[in-house]
Amino acid sequence: MSNAANKIWQKVRIFLRKISWRKILTFSFFVIIAAILWFMQVYNQFFETSISIPIKYVSVPDSIIFQDSLPSQINLRIKDNGFSMFKYYFKTRDTLRLDVSAIINSSSSKVLQGSTFDMYVRKALPSSTQILNYDPLRISFNYSILEYKKIPVIFDGQINLSPGYFLNSDIKIIPDSVTAYAAKPDLDKLMFAYTVSDTVSGLNSDRVISYKLVSLKNIKFVPDVVDIDVPVEAYTQKNVDIPVECINLPENLNIKFFPSKVKLSFFVGVSEVDSIKIKDFSVAIDYDGIKDSKQASVPVRITSSPSYVRNLTISPPNVEFIFEYKTTKVQ
Repeated sequence: MSNAANKIWQKVRIFLRKISWRKILTFSFFVIIAAILWFMQVYNQFFETSISIPIKYVSVPDSIIFQDSLPSQINLRIKDNGFSMFKYYFKTRDTLRLDVSAIINSSSSKVLQGSTFDMYVRKALPSSTQILNYDPLRISFNYSILEYKKIPVIFDGQINLSPGYFLNSDIKIIPDSVTAYAAKPDLDKLMFAYTVSDTVSGLNSDRVISYKLVSLKNIKFVPDVVDIDVPVEAYTQKNVDIPVECINLPENLNIKFFPSKVKLSFFVGVSEVDSIKIKDFSVAIDYDGIKDSKQASVPVRITSSPSYVRNLTISPPNVEFIFEYKTTKVQ
């Protein structure tokens, strides 16, 4: 196999030596020069072609709604030199931006056509381009004036957190209300604006998520996108031992609880662990609720705890008690 490969390589080397590389290089040089001259000639010639340009409507008043669908693009027949034509095919085309407020305020007919339309179209094209024709020739801005009111936004979604994490405060909707524009009959029926439905899973850090509002026929929301602020924090479990107190106890009585302390278990965000203080918790039993009790044990009630702790539980949930009368000193 090695000998056969060597023979083939020898034949290739002999063939390459016989080639006149000077002639090939000379020929290639003239081919390149000819190609350059041909491209220069093509670039200087004029060509016709058809293109489409997207339309973007800007400065649309919030208080109006269009009665008819507006065209999303304009189709043009143009003429230009080869160099410009080359750019049309390989460069992103400019967008035709139509200033709606300016158009409907300057024209009583609310129609864009003629020289005014030509001016807008010209702005989207290079100065060397000749416009032969375009379609549509006119755009009608037929609209209705809308009434409006503020309505609250409801997040139509579900947030699932990773294990070991919880919400350290309420989910916020920013903004929490939007302005709805519509005809009065439609506006009277509208009570809320809803975000698109979504489920987010596996969150393990703070997140701000943007959602579009569910679009409704003949109703415009401003803004139509809101942010959902999800405050997420890792949590840890803590335990504290708290003495049981008795409230409304008469002055002539003492009470003893068995056990005298209960254990409170709870979850707390890692940022709040150092803020935990025993004095922030209290558990108690109301004398008025147990003075006539025939039970051997009574339930313990949590009377105060920090707002940032979650899933607070008592162990044991019930304690036994006995009353003792205070002794009076004989003078």
